[in-house]
Amino acid sequence: DIICFLDADDVYLPHKVSQIVDFFNQIALENRNVTIFHSLEVIDKNSSLIDIDFDINNICELSDLCYKRAINKSQNQILTKISSPDEVYLHASKYRYVPFLASPTTGLAITRPLLEQIFPLPSEGIRTSADDFLVKAAALLGDIYFANCILSRYRIHGNNHWYGQKKPHKEQFLLALDNFLNS
Repeated sequence: DIICFLDADDVYLPHKVSQIVDFFNQIALENRNVTIFHSLEVIDKNSSLIDIDFDINNICELSDLCYKRAINKSQNQILTKISSPDEVYLHASKYRYVPFLASPTTGLAITRPLLEQIFPLPSEGIRTSADDFLVKAAALLGDIYFANCILSRYRIHGNNHWYGQKKPHKEQFLLALDNFLNS
């Protein structure tokens, strides 16, 4: 089973689900704990395209794992393995930080066996950025792949609670994330 996520105000492109299933069929036999994320088009509140670059270089923290090779490879192929749990764990052990290795929620697709290890997510004190819990736990428990194609549209509007915010997360959020990832 594959679970694709969709934020309430975002949009899937018509071929997203079938394309995601095809991607998982290419790799899921190797590992049952897999996350695939993809690039997003950005739209405004009226569904008009906005010229904001939401590709792999701008939506995840690949530089934290020194993945210049992954970025270069992904330009020449559609599906690229970005990380393994061992690589992410080594990075987290050294820097006490798990990078965000995916797109926002609407660009995520995760295998059910992996999600069963992650859920339930904490809810107390978490108003925004629940995808931090999901993506960072998924990176510690399974392989992360990038699909170099646009399969969804991410809506930006005045009510976004996180996009465009320069403020760091509150201490309560960071403590909840740290406790969750270390439980």
